[in-house]
Amino acid sequence: MPPIFQDPLFWALVGAGSLLCLLALAALRLSRMEERARAGARAERELTALRAEADELARARASSDAALAAAEARAGAHAIQVEKAGAAAEVLRAERDSLDRSLAALRAEARGFEREIANLKQAKEEMRLAFSENAGALMKSHSEAFKAQNREQIDALLAPLKKDIDDFKRSLGDAHVETSKQHGSLKQQIEQLAKQSAAVSKEAENLTRALKGDVQMQGAWGEMIVDTILSRLGMREGVEYTRQETFAGEDGRARTDYIVNLPTGERLIIDSKVSLVDFEAFVNETGEDARAERLSAHARSLRNHMKGLASKEYQARVGTRLDFVIMFVPIEAALGAAL
Repeated sequence: MPPIFQDPLFWALVGAGSLLCLLALAALRLSRMEERARAGARAERELTALRAEADELARARASSDAALAAAEARAGAHAIQVEKAGAAAEVLRAERDSLDRSLAALRAEARGFEREIANLKQAKEEMRLAFSENAGALMKSHSEAFKAQNREQIDALLAPLKKDIDDFKRSLGDAHVETSKQHGSLKQQIEQLAKQSAAVSKEAENLTRALKGDVQMQGAWGEMIVDTILSRLGMREGVEYTRQETFAGEDGRARTDYIVNLPTGERLIIDSKVSLVDFEAFVNETGEDARAERLSAHARSLRNHMKGLASKEYQARVGTRLDFVIMFVPIEAALGAAL
């Protein structure tokens, strides 16, 4: 054995070298393992990305399949519509052909009518010419006979008329004499009418003064108008309508002006006591401000009267299902001005 192999240092160096070699190999293996680990991480990330991409592609594929199915369904529907449209077109073409044939037949018939009309016009013209010639000859040959016959007929017609004219002249003279006699009587009648007119005017003036200052008189006048209207409608007091009925209630007694008995069994309540004092003042005022004030007062008066009617609850007292009361205004202009 060489002496170097017997030297402990040699073996120490050999051992150290071996250790270094082992360390180097271990470091290399560790480096390779780290590289593999890094490669595995990259592969894992790439795999995750590939899986996400695959999922996205799967979703896209599903969406494409759904779109394809919808497109196929639409295509099927369009095909059905096209088929129906084709059938409808065939029907329309058949109808058009039938109409064309009918139109051709009508045109042929129209041409036949035109020919017939032309023939009729020609025949009419020929008949007119022939009639003119014959009529001229006939009139010429019989003109003297016609003149004599016409003269006799005219005299026969005028004779009664002449007699009527003479009778009218005599009647006119007699009427003139009678008119002169009646003129004096007519003058007396006119004077009598003038006196009666003056009396009526005075009574109207008295009624106007009463209506201006007496609310009770206005109510009586309104009742008179309602009585006249109901009577002209053929209604009888005590049968189709009643006046001044009194009804008891929790808050006392109430009296209605009119109740109309309807054929249905319901009872229609009419109130006729509307005050027209403010309306009369509005009509007679000349200043614009005063007229406006009077008109407002008139409208308030009608509204207050309506509220008073509502508070009396005539419907409940009378026992009718008609949920209203008629407020009668005897002058239409008074109602229109308030509205």
